[in-house]
Amino acid sequence: MRRVLILSLPLAVCFFKAAFPAAFSQAAAQSQSPQERSALALYQKASALFQQRQYEQSLAALDEALKLNPRLVPALRLKARLAMAVNRFDIAKASLLQAVEIEPGVADNHFLLGFCYYVDNDFKNALPPLERSRQLKPDGARTHFYLALTLEALARADDAIASYEE
Repeated sequence: MRRVLILSLPLAVCFFKAAFPAAFSQAAAQSQSPQERSALALYQKASALFQQRQYEQSLAALDEALKLNPRLVPALRLKARLAMAVNRFDIAKASLLQAVEIEPGVADNHFLLGFCYYVDNDFKNALPPLERSRQLKPDGARTHFYLALTLEALARADDAIASYEE
């Protein structure tokens, strides 16, 4: 009986999160410090500004959010996307390297980092994050595509063909 209860507890938590997302996010927000809540609010503002194509204001809000919480990975990722939009891949790579260090299990962080290296024609450095992204998210089509392009650029035709076929 105890075993069933222990196994069903994670399912109950998942159900609670799905059924009552506002309550869960409110509880999570209460466990954060005021500084972390402020950083999250600034990130959300920056995200909205980004969607409205107000890039300078979005970047300013992101910089403020990251001053309050330098480990806020969604803000780091958004800052990287903003930097890529204005061809500042040096800034994008720095943000993504930090994001990968903080959350190494997120495929999107690795993909974006590999993509930055790919765009800079730095295929040797593009390969490891693209391969890691593929490991973390094997069904990621864009990862397979850029991984194949990178392998092709490195004159590894057989590996490139295999990646195209995956």
